[in-house]
Amino acid sequence: RQVSARFFAVQLLGQAYGPDVLKLVVARLLGVAQTAIFGFAQSITDMIRNYLPAHLLVGWVRPLLVSRYVERRDFAELTMLTNLVLKSNLFGVAPLVAYFALHGDAFGALVSGGKYPAAGALLMWLSVLIAFQTVHLVLSLVTITVEGAGANIIASIASCAGLPLAVALAPHFGVVGVAWSLIAGELIWCAVAWIMLGRNGVRLVAERLGHVKIIGAAALSFVFARALGSGDVTWPACVVNLLLTGVVFLAVSAILKPFTDDERAVFGKFLPLRWFVW
Repeated sequence: RQVSARFFAVQLLGQAYGPDVLKLVVARLLGVAQTAIFGFAQSITDMIRNYLPAHLLVGWVRPLLVSRYVERRDFAELTMLTNLVLKSNLFGVAPLVAYFALHGDAFGALVSGGKYPAAGALLMWLSVLIAFQTVHLVLSLVTITVEGAGANIIASIASCAGLPLAVALAPHFGVVGVAWSLIAGELIWCAVAWIMLGRNGVRLVAERLGHVKIIGAAALSFVFARALGSGDVTWPACVVNLLLTGVVFLAVSAILKPFTDDERAVFGKFLPLRWFVW
């Protein structure tokens, strides 16, 4: 009962620095027009986030983490599954960040019917936010698994610093500054939760090389898309640019192979390994 009450408190604290509260900050400091742009970009990135592996498979991942940990008390396997989910989501987010960095304005203009032709930077930073939200989600699953509600509460209190940061940044950087404050809040939450888990004996080791390979593949896709992509604000150009970014990213990732053998073995339970070349 105490653990459940603590996690409920975490949910309440999380609203203090979340996007819904920050919409009120944007409306108060920047006006209704900027609030509309922020809401539009957030709705796009929220839809993307909801179709990423960690969010689609959260109902499967949570009992898997709990059952494996209770059965074996093996932090190595817990770490492997954590890295698997994190890399799977980054695998989807990284090329989107590259695409929005190059063609976000054109995408925003087309999707909004010309209402928001300058939403590219906001779409890019909110896509970066998704990566940190994934880390938050996975660490939350770990704290639930090891019944570490205390780490969640302390991390949630610390991350409330994102709210005053949004108030400070918004007048100078607009809605992009608000996106930065959201990223800062998630970064604080993840850092504090990671440290608290470590102090409680839960040793999670990030598989840095795989993450670096994914980011490197996204960087190369950015370079190719910038050199070969089209700047036209049309649906055919939008689709071609998206495909170009995605295909280059997948091809480079297939060469770099960011997933370990153990992680590929997990994917092998759902897909023939000859299809999973990353």
